[in-house]
Amino acid sequence: MWFCHCKADSSQRGTGIVSAPVPRKLLQMAAIEDCYTSAQESTGTLGNFANATYAAIAKTYAYLASDLWKEMPLKKTHYQEFADYLAKNHRPVWVPDLRMSNHVNVFF
Repeated sequence: MWFCHCKADSSQRGTGIVSAPVPRKLLQMAAIEDCYTSAQESTGTLGNFANATYAAIAKTYAYLASDLWKEMPLKKTHYQEFADYLAKNHRPVWVPDLRMSNHVNVFF
């Protein structure tokens, strides 16, 4: 079994793709313009090399930078939403408890 690890780093703008022909084609298909690649282990097998390049591209697209985050409005917490209600002075309400035989008064 052969293994290949490929690492794709961003390079200076305008450098282009610095890579072997197979990763270059894959990076061009992924619309990456400036990239420097380096590979380790068995790069002689073309399938492993292409697979490692694809895995490196997939990892870069899995990263979500903060400038790509979607704007989400902040919701009020329950304490903020019901602050006026909670600030009021609530007096206990007298309700007779009809379940008990001796009619004990219960306050809620």
